[in-house]
Amino acid sequence: MQTEYITNIDPNIAKFFELLFPQDSGWIEFRPIQDKKKSRPDTQARRWFKSHQELIRAYPAMIEYCKKHRLGAFYGVMPRCDTGVGSKQHVISGWAVWADMDAKDYSRGWDEINEIIQGLEI
Repeated sequence: MQTEYITNIDPNIAKFFELLFPQDSGWIEFRPIQDKKKSRPDTQARRWFKSHQELIRAYPAMIEYCKKHRLGAFYGVMPRCDTGVGSKQHVISGWAVWADMDAKDYSRGWDEINEIIQGLEI
């Protein structure tokens, strides 16, 4: 389903969230956090959205808030079963596989990581 957005964000960002969180997939958590070890989310700006459309509508204001307060903009990569919760007990099935691969951990860096990814059977 093609979704139209009344917003000025990059269409690739909108499509990313549309694919990651299809209709009725669960709550989407957005959490602004200082980019420091052991930082906690900014409780004033932490939000949960019922759909990717709601997230997209709020996205420009959320990013502006993060810039103004020098915060990183993070989102829960898996949908949540309810609003206001963010721990692993509240995660429900999603539509993506996530891997944290740092180029510094591989002798050939990104070239090696890309070879590994291309070799996966999907």
